[in-house]
Amino acid sequence: MQTYLKIVLTSILLIILQHVTRVVYLLGFHKHVYNHEPGPCKYMDGIEFGSEDIATLPDGKAFITSGIVMPTSSSLFRQVYAEKKAKGQIFFFDFKSSESGVAPLTIQGDFNASDFYPHGIDYWQDKTSGKVFIFVVNHRRQFDAVEKFEFVPSDKSLKHVRSYVDPAIYFINDVAVTGENSFYFTNFQSSRSQTWAALEIYLMLQLGSISYFDGKHYETVAEGYMLPNGLALSLDKRHLYMASTLIGAIRVFRREENAGQLTFVQEVKLNTSPDNPTINPLTGHLLVGAQPIIIKTAHTLENPRLPSPAQVLHFEVNDDGTLSKIKEPYLNDGSVLWSSSVASLYDNKMLIGTVVHKLLLCEVRAF
Repeated sequence: MQTYLKIVLTSILLIILQHVTRVVYLLGFHKHVYNHEPGPCKYMDGIEFGSEDIATLPDGKAFITSGIVMPTSSSLFRQVYAEKKAKGQIFFFDFKSSESGVAPLTIQGDFNASDFYPHGIDYWQDKTSGKVFIFVVNHRRQFDAVEKFEFVPSDKSLKHVRSYVDPAIYFINDVAVTGENSFYFTNFQSSRSQTWAALEIYLMLQLGSISYFDGKHYETVAEGYMLPNGLALSLDKRHLYMASTLIGAIRVFRREENAGQLTFVQEVKLNTSPDNPTINPLTGHLLVGAQPIIIKTAHTLENPRLPSPAQVLHFEVNDDGTLSKIKEPYLNDGSVLWSSSVASLYDNKMLIGTVVHKLLLCEVRAF
């Protein structure tokens, strides 16, 4: 009996040790960062507390979310947010006239701007009218929603059109729009509770999912993922790309004709933590904002005064939607940019956004 008990206890100890070792490895304690950039870079004035996600149109107009507060954000994070007088905003940037900088967009209509904490963003452009609709993940104080706005170019404003609210939308991260009233979204974690969210991460529970709204119904179309993060659709809308942050991978799915169903195609393992993927609207290639040492990003999310490394990866997209030829246009140890969350490349200019820091514009001369 004693021998049997020793075997059981030793086995349990080995399982725990293996799990702890895996978590420590994924958190990146062992990593080092060597700075490089694709050309001269400069901060874009006007954004001081986050440029978390970017959606860029084929004509070079870009929309940037800023002022994120997640349901699981710490009390210290919220304190710094208040001290910096940060607020949820959407900024506008035109790659074709980058010297004009960024400008905040005013919001028209019946919308509570004081309960606006934007996260992921995407757009839909009507081919007939040319109207542009912006879809934004909003972590409201009581529940999450996807907000739909119409871009009004005449006065650089957003007109609120609709709020998508449903039990299927509980703790979401990003949205990928397939039509004027349809989209995919990632449920990042299974609960808005700080305690449960922390347990979910450290126990590495695979409770995240991708869901689809077809204009009438919500349906989970892929599940069993740990921290499914940003989404991006290929230019032809036939493939969906999802970043898995903690395990360090980009997953590729093929879209089926049947109500947004997905078929897994490829997983690209990375030695980093990808956040938001974006598609270059001119080339169709994929760009990803990433955080090479995720434990330092966790420290930044706990206390936004603490720096953490930033990284951008570039992938070529093949004709069949798969990814190849990975390059690294940007890497910084936190001395310039903290916790990059997204990047958008247009011609020879690249915007790099962050979770709670500044927005960087780089000339792309080589990478």
